[in-house]
Amino acid sequence: MDSNDKKLLIGIEQSKESSNSSKISKEMNINAEQVNINGHKGFFVEWGNSGELDKKGELITGGLLRWIQEGTYVEMESSWLSRNKMLEVARSMK
Repeated sequence: MDSNDKKLLIGIEQSKESSNSSKISKEMNINAEQVNINGHKGFFVEWGNSGELDKKGELITGGLLRWIQEGTYVEMESSWLSRNKMLEVARSMK
């Protein structure tokens, strides 16, 4: 959350790796940029409206980042953090 606890800056979901999570990652790589997260293959997709202003006049950035790490499927999303900041957060996760 932001410092005022009003805006969700980043959402992170984790679940045990399954055949479904592997399937999702494979389907996603069609339109995604492949990235390296601590030696694991990840996929980043920018939001379709990235770079536009939302209803409040705030810039939309970020996107959806998915990867499997040590048997855990991780999905991260943000409309407020940049791709690079999302990757920095992802790489800090152990």
